[in-house]
Amino acid sequence: ENTFVLTDVDQKENAGNSYSFPLKSYDYTVRTSTEGSGVNLKVGFIYRATEFLRLGAYVHTPTAYTLSDVYSSNIRTTLYKVGNQTNVFEQNSPSGSYDYRIVTPFRAGLNFGFIIGKYAALGIDYETIGYNQARLNDNTNINVFKTENNLIKTSYQRTENLRAGLEVNLKPIKLRVGYRRLGTGLVAVSDKDKFVQQFSGGLGFSEGKWYFDAGVASSNPNSNYSPYEGATLARLNKKVFTGTLTVGVRF
Repeated sequence: ENTFVLTDVDQKENAGNSYSFPLKSYDYTVRTSTEGSGVNLKVGFIYRATEFLRLGAYVHTPTAYTLSDVYSSNIRTTLYKVGNQTNVFEQNSPSGSYDYRIVTPFRAGLNFGFIIGKYAALGIDYETIGYNQARLNDNTNINVFKTENNLIKTSYQRTENLRAGLEVNLKPIKLRVGYRRLGTGLVAVSDKDKFVQQFSGGLGFSEGKWYFDAGVASSNPNSNYSPYEGATLARLNKKVFTGTLTVGVRF
């Protein structure tokens, strides 16, 4: 469920009295909610090749979602009051609904796990996703989303994700480092924008029933932004830092 509110307020006190339409403020609200269900198939296995090596693989079929959107809007306007006249007006739109289907991309992956004695574990995951296979479908007319589906085909491509993590057990302390490279799937971008990289690190401590864990992550989701069609693209170079802190007790 989502609620979007746009508010516009006259910042010059009483300036509206001199206008032909004395608008003081208005609030425009749009409410949408989506309900539905989906079905897919996930198949995978893990094979213990040796005491040192674990192998895994999986396949996720596309998820077929059947969804229904319900939407409505409301506008509330306040005018500068003159005498005893009513200065607040409100109007609700009729509620609308729309039924449609979404098919998500196919994905598959390989897992490699390395057990280094009792002191360390290394995991590496490789995943491929066919973003250009996603589809939108109308429940009554298969041609409604023809333009959008063609745009998905030409704008997106198959991409790869890579994840790696290392944990070192120095009882009672555990040290963790991780790396992720996630593909955006976009075709018409520079090579450096086809992937988002993230580096992470963590520290864990466990003693008896209590445990403590702290982690930080840094990523660079750079992108190009256009506020409207035909506008000059603005380059957004971003650095995102996140942190987590967990304290728990086992019963």
